[in-house]
Amino acid sequence: MGRIGIVYNDVAKAAHQLQGKNQNPTVDNIRAILGTGSKSTIATHLRAWKSQQGIIQASDGVIPSELLSIVKGLWERLRETADVQISEYRSEFTSKTKDMQEQLNQYQRQNTVLQTQIHNLEEQLHQKVEAATQLESILTAEQHEKAKITERAAALDVQQQDGQAEIKRLHQLLKQVQDNLEHYQAATQSLRQEQSLLLEKQRSEYEQKIMQYQSQITSLATEKSQYQAEYKQIDDQYRTLKKELGTVHSQKEKIQKQHESLALTHQALQQEHQHLTQQYQHHLDKLETKSHALIESQVTIKANTDKIKILEQTISKSKVKIQALRHDYEFVIQEKANLAGQIKQLEAAIPRIK
Repeated sequence: MGRIGIVYNDVAKAAHQLQGKNQNPTVDNIRAILGTGSKSTIATHLRAWKSQQGIIQASDGVIPSELLSIVKGLWERLRETADVQISEYRSEFTSKTKDMQEQLNQYQRQNTVLQTQIHNLEEQLHQKVEAATQLESILTAEQHEKAKITERAAALDVQQQDGQAEIKRLHQLLKQVQDNLEHYQAATQSLRQEQSLLLEKQRSEYEQKIMQYQSQITSLATEKSQYQAEYKQIDDQYRTLKKELGTVHSQKEKIQKQHESLALTHQALQQEHQHLTQQYQHHLDKLETKSHALIESQVTIKANTDKIKILEQTISKSKVKIQALRHDYEFVIQEKANLAGQIKQLEAAIPRIK
């Protein structure tokens, strides 16, 4: 009884096992786990499994500890400064209300300037978010393109395996022809003539098949060149994304410096308005509202940082996929060399048949 081949459930279990180990479910990895099965059968079941699963890769962003420390320290300094200033203001409120009216007017002018600066900062932050969104869209398109290349490589692998099976069958036929030739040499001249006609017909068929295989080899070489061009294009796009990511990091650092400058300016304004009137209390509430808006801006900056983190992780996964594609490409080149050697052996054996 022949050995039972692998089925879809075997490939599905192996793919889930690889996903549990955070590894890419490729034909070679699945065959390493199963220890058996042809690559064409595994590739067919793997494509069916991917089609049913609709693999969605997602990454959970992690808030950097440095950003948490900066936000926490800034909030504590703002709160401590506000408490001290409010205490001093309450102790000197009664005696210096009239004298500080002019300072209140100055504060209003400075507050207007601060609002303008915050508005400009919000516009810059909005532009950075749009740039990050565009980068994410470009990266998603690259992932789709890489998935298509992986499928093409798997199809190429199946075609090569079919070609090897056909060459093996031709070798068997050639061996049978040689055995028949030795038998016919001991027969009569009429049988030799009939056998000669039969061999001529078979040789013609073999030559046609060899021409077909040579055509397939040419097609495989063309597809290999296309894959090389697509790989080079993907590699160039990856380098471009990496440069854009560095630019986003630099812009983020500039925004953080501007934010620190605004925070220092905000602290100086609070120190200059320690002696405001009861009307200043109303403006102090407005200042607290501005502080909340500033914190919301910091939260927005954190979200932008999370998106950058997701882009970095996605690029890392793209590198893994590119490595797997390179491995499959090297396997295709090796199989092509083996196929060319077998064809040369077959061409060398044909003159002996004549």
